[in-house]
Amino acid sequence: MGRVLSGLGRRESAELARRQRSRVKRPGDTAAEYIADMLPWARVELYGQAFMKTENLKAPMQAMEEGISSIEDRIVMQKAVFLLEKLLHISEFGAFHYCWDIYGPYSPSLASAAGELVLAEAQGEDVRGAVAKVSKTVKNEVDRAVSVLDKMSRVPPGLSGMTQDVWMELLACILFLREGKISGNGDEPEKVKDMLNESGKSFDLDQVQVALRALKPLSLDQRV
Repeated sequence: MGRVLSGLGRRESAELARRQRSRVKRPGDTAAEYIADMLPWARVELYGQAFMKTENLKAPMQAMEEGISSIEDRIVMQKAVFLLEKLLHISEFGAFHYCWDIYGPYSPSLASAAGELVLAEAQGEDVRGAVAKVSKTVKNEVDRAVSVLDKMSRVPPGLSGMTQDVWMELLACILFLREGKISGNGDEPEKVKDMLNESGKSFDLDQVQVALRALKPLSLDQRV
């Protein structure tokens, strides 16, 4: 997922691979705890394999893997991981860190992990094998969340003029800004629209209402 190489050296890469191979699911671990404890590049590979089984996220994921991705593909994948880790409730254990960017939430650590994955592959690491060792319970939990995300990532019929990358940006922006700026009854569409506009995002009320409905699997309190 991504073609930005990191500065990880061969010795460091080998040590990270060794740690990942030795990681097993401990009794009492939740899927979120296990995933948060994975090496970042292995986590990216786990997510990527799940995305490749979807209807709406497969194309941008495949473009990333083949090194022919567009800026739109990269936006979709950044937002997909952001939303997926919300669905998996990884935040309290160590999700990829996101900051505000021109296209909304962006994670330098995710981009770096994607680069480490490319480097690990180039150095002959068995990245698919590392993910193959992940327990079926964890994989099923990821697949379940990705299935929800796949439906969420489809642009609704009422917004047929909107592209997938802009739609995913809208969903991620609402979640990111809501966590930092809105509390209490702040899920009212007008307040969310104003919050987005104040942050430089020109989405209208109808688009916000549709997005809030789409975000219901993330337990947003809707008043639409």
